[in-house]
Amino acid sequence: PNDPIQSMTGIWQQGGGAQDRNLLDFNEVTMDDKGRVLYGYSDGCVTAGCIAGTGANDFTAHMRVARQFGGKTLLASYDVMTDTTVALAPKPPCLSGTRDAAASHLTWKTPDNGGSPIVNYLIFRGLTSGSEVQIGQTGVPRNSFNDTTADPLVAHYFYEVKAVSSSGTPIGNFSNEIDLQVAVVPPPQSPCTLPGLTILTDPPNDELDMVLGHDVLSLSLGEPFAYASNKIVFTLKMQSLATVPPATRWPVAFNVGATNYTVRMTNLPQDGSVGAPIFQVGPTAGTLVAADPASTFTPDGTITIVVPRSAIGNPAVGSAVTGFLSRISAGGTLTPDNMPNSLTPSGSYTVVGNAFCAPNTAPLANLVAHVQGTANPPMGDPPLAIDFDGSASSDADPGDTIASYTFDFGDGSAPVTQGSPLISHTYTTNGDFNATLRVTDSRGLISSNTGLVPIAVELPVDRVASRKAHSGAVGGPFEVVLFDLTVHPEGTGDIECRLPGPANDYTIVYTLRTQYTVSGAASSVTIDGAGANLASHGPGPGVNQYTVHVTSTVPNAQHHLITLNGMPVHSNTPGAPNGGNATLNNAVNTFNLLVGDITNNGVVNASDVSQTKAQSGQNTTSANFRLDVNANGVINSSDVSVIKANSGTQLPAASASESVQRKEH
Repeated sequence: PNDPIQSMTGIWQQGGGAQDRNLLDFNEVTMDDKGRVLYGYSDGCVTAGCIAGTGANDFTAHMRVARQFGGKTLLASYDVMTDTTVALAPKPPCLSGTRDAAASHLTWKTPDNGGSPIVNYLIFRGLTSGSEVQIGQTGVPRNSFNDTTADPLVAHYFYEVKAVSSSGTPIGNFSNEIDLQVAVVPPPQSPCTLPGLTILTDPPNDELDMVLGHDVLSLSLGEPFAYASNKIVFTLKMQSLATVPPATRWPVAFNVGATNYTVRMTNLPQDGSVGAPIFQVGPTAGTLVAADPASTFTPDGTITIVVPRSAIGNPAVGSAVTGFLSRISAGGTLTPDNMPNSLTPSGSYTVVGNAFCAPNTAPLANLVAHVQGTANPPMGDPPLAIDFDGSASSDADPGDTIASYTFDFGDGSAPVTQGSPLISHTYTTNGDFNATLRVTDSRGLISSNTGLVPIAVELPVDRVASRKAHSGAVGGPFEVVLFDLTVHPEGTGDIECRLPGPANDYTIVYTLRTQYTVSGAASSVTIDGAGANLASHGPGPGVNQYTVHVTSTVPNAQHHLITLNGMPVHSNTPGAPNGGNATLNNAVNTFNLLVGDITNNGVVNASDVSQTKAQSGQNTTSANFRLDVNANGVINSSDVSVIKANSGTQLPAASASESVQRKEH
């Protein structure tokens, strides 16, 4: 998607030799053994600039294959696996990833969606194989996730991913499991560390006389602090100098401004050598003089020539040394190897100065965050706009500055690297996110610490109730409060003690804060991690409410976890960011069901029977509706019979995971 096969000037369709080749001629359609369509085509636009439309056409013809996913295949015999009239869960994603000291970087291929669009991916992590628990989600159908909470000191992290679709059974199976270890990344080349920056390279074993000491491999330049002040180190790498060939020059010619200079190692007598090689520098057309005494060579073929900048025209810091050419000469006439082979001078080196390479301590990242336009701490209802400020980050080295700031907002969005310490970001879903900052100094060193600020985006659910109409009752329907910020702030909630009905199910109503309007159906609703006891769900009855119907087959005497994901809402608060639009995820509530437990103590016993008998014959009211366990509008012997039939049943002890879910509410 969003990747053209030709950009800018389009596709030529009129024959002839136009550069905008007719890529439409190079197509083929077939199917695999399950009847899924496979489409082969030619791609003429492959670089990032061409794809984005910011660069020129590539005019390539790369082979590509597109594959069908989702929907019916071309073979009717496989319709049972892809019938779009039935809500099917997505297939497992194909997961891969890398890991470095900053984060684990996960990517995956989009799986078959089962006939409904994929709207989210759930991320699972564990310390051992098979122990993964959910640590985050993309919130949108993005095929990547950066786990910035990964500790670089932990040897192994195991990851899996699940796809979530908009169908009634939305959560797919686990992806393949991957084990990520911190990769040892080779340090980048630096002018501060020998051999410095590579300027030229040459293939091995291309010398004409088969003498290893005449086979040049590379040229590098650097300015380590140890060679201060104002000296440049030229490193010429030969295949070997275990045996130093006689009567040889190993020169490097280059330009500083309009003047051509040469540095060289030589053992030619006419250059002043008496047996051992010497090192020289000067204008190519003039007289060469001795280079710095630190110049040397080693048997592995490394020639190190140290020259004062004053000997090559005093190039200023920031100026370029250009047009490098090395022509190894033997006997003063033969040139058994050249670099470049074309003899066209090439390459450039920008002078940084030895002071630039002074010992560098890492900068310190410092991050603060506030609700946008205020001094309030970074917490609130979604959509929540946060101002981030990294301007207190610092670098203790004289002359060093903070060159860039990398912000990771922790919500699955792409990190942002920029030159300014100030940035704003809007969180469009609820959750607890760790926003982080790493800074890079003017010499390319990344901060050794990570600035971190926790962002708390609230789940704006004020109340969850199990609602039932009692036939003939005045003032109904009546609600068992499962969660309420004021009645049950700890999240334990009351126990639903009534039989299912009269609609043969249980009606769970979520009530959001008054400034919200529910603008559509949730992408998924699960009961106890699945959907087997889900009848239906959708917005209403109030504009700030959402209703979930649980079937009458849901097991009695159990704690049931109901989870909503992907509920679109709109905040009516004036000036709300993102147009007021947000998506609520992980709205978890515990539905405690114990038929006959009118006393709300977690066990059905004689006390429930006696209290019901004491009010037998009375009509149902808001004060006694729990006693009307069959919800027929009157308290009578039928209710007593139901309670007696369930006598001795009780709720199990709440699990640790349920307790955590309640606290999160």
